[in-house]
Amino acid sequence: MTTGLAVAALVIAVVAALVATIALVRTRARLAVVERRLHALDGELHDDVRRALEQTRDEARAAGREARRAARAAGVPEDPPRMPFEPVSARLVRVAAFGAGVRRAARRFTRDDRSRVPSSRVAPNRITSGRG
Repeated sequence: MTTGLAVAALVIAVVAALVATIALVRTRARLAVVERRLHALDGELHDDVRRALEQTRDEARAAGREARRAARAAGVPEDPPRMPFEPVSARLVRVAAFGAGVRRAARRFTRDDRSRVPSSRVAPNRITSGRG
């Protein structure tokens, strides 16, 4: 009786391993198909979005040129160029902002501790030095 039970357990284990192997092979095949589809869709989407962005940028530039041309024809004075469209001025803005930050920090570090600070900027339980 124990030999029959051992053979049955062995048959069940072989069948379970066979079913698991078949399921694994089918799952891997499905995953490969899904990955190929995803890669193809990603490529198509990337190309479509890139083309749409390029077309939108070209149309925006053309519209801007037409608007400036129409404004000139109507005698409206031209506005100065905007900062984001000027790479040189963007660098100057960054330098000015850095300079303002440095100036503010230097003011804080060189400030006399006895000077009055607005109550909204005083930390609670602040210890002040008794320099005189």
